Formats: sequence, structure tokens, C-alpha cells
Amino acid sequence: NKKMLIDLEQARTQAERERDELNRVNQLLTLTGQALERSGITELWVDASSGDIRHASQQVINLLGYSSDELQTMQFQNIDIHYSERFHNTLDSIKEGGWKRFESILQTQDGRRIPAEITAVYNHNSNAGEGFIVCFVVDITERKEKENTLLLSRKMAEDANRAKSTFLATMSHEIRTPLNGIVGTIDMLEHTSLERNQKNLVKIALDSSHLLKKIIDDILD
Repeated sequence: NKKMLIDLEQARTQAERERDELNRVNQLLTLTGQALERSGITELWVDASSGDIRHASQQVINLLGYSSDELQTMQFQNIDIHYSERFHNTLDSIKEGGWKRFESILQTQDGRRIPAEITAVYNHNSNAGEGFIVCFVVDITERKEKENTLLLSRKMAEDANRAKSTFLATMSHEIRTPLNGIVGTIDMLEHTSLERNQKNLVKIALDSSHLLKKIIDDILD
């Protein structure tokens, strides 16, 4: 009887330790989930073989506009428009490497499309088939808008540079051609028989035209 009591006490102590450990793990999971949600990272669990959605965090529910019950009757391809062409193609590499990060487009309940960065982590379930994939989803709408704004600004700057180059090339021809004719004509006139006052006027005109030509060269070149 004494041995039985000792065994029972040891079993009770072990059970209490396991219960305390389970409570600690559950608390850590809860804190982790809260931290993810506050950081804007949503969580989605997907069956690796069927694509069935097994679990969705409140952030996913808020992001997509579906209820928890609705999402658990759906498959990942119902919300990811690239699922058929991308998700299956990357599934092998996710399993092989254990995880993969990629971008995709998620479709909400009201038809809106949200650009998202997905970090897919594979969890193999040795007791039941293929296991599941935990998808950490980040809404990158703001990032994409900034990228698009940057690309547009870069394109506008490139277009402006091309327009400037075209303008300068055109003006170079349109201004320099007649100016060269004027300078050449004045230069020839300087070598003709002229009175003193006429020579002074020609010299002034020639110096002025050379100065104007230098200013135009500095501007256009």
C-alpha cells in the first residue's frame, strides 16, 4: 500500500508538472499570437494536401472580411488568386526547405484585391498525412503604393530627361545654324572696303555675335 501511495504521488506530481508546462506553452502561444496581430502579421493554417483552411486568426478575418466559420469551409485557392499557378509550384520547395517567402494577391469577401507577402512554414504531421502549412500574411498595400509612386517618379524623370535632350538637340540646330550664318556674314563684311565708323560697327556686331554664340554653347552643351 505504501508503494502504491508513493506511485500515486509521483504520478500526481508528474501530471501537475505536465499541466503547468502545457499552461506555460499555451500562454506563450497566446502572447505570440497577440504580438503577431499587433505587428500586422496575420496567421492562416492550410492543409498541405487539400489546401483546406484549418484556422484563421482574427487579423485574417478582419483583413479578408470573411467570418471564421466561412473561412474554415474554404480552400486557400478561394482567397489567393495565384494559388493554382504559384502555391502548388512552390509547395515542394516549402517542404524541402521548411519555409518560403513570396508575394501574392489575396481576394477579400467584397471582391477587393490585396497585395500580400506570405511566409509559409511547413509543419509535417507524421501521424496524419501531409501535415499543414502555417502562412504568416502581411498586407503590403502601402509598400506597393510607395513602390508604384517611386516607379512613376522615376519614369517621369526619365521622360523629362529624354524631352530635355530632344529639346536641346532641336534648339542646337535651330539656333546655331542661322547664328553661324550671321557670324560668317559679319566676318566676311569685316574684310570688305568700309569706312572707319562702319568698321567699328562691324567689329561691335562681330564681337557681340561671338559672345552670343558662346552663351548659347554654354546653355545647350
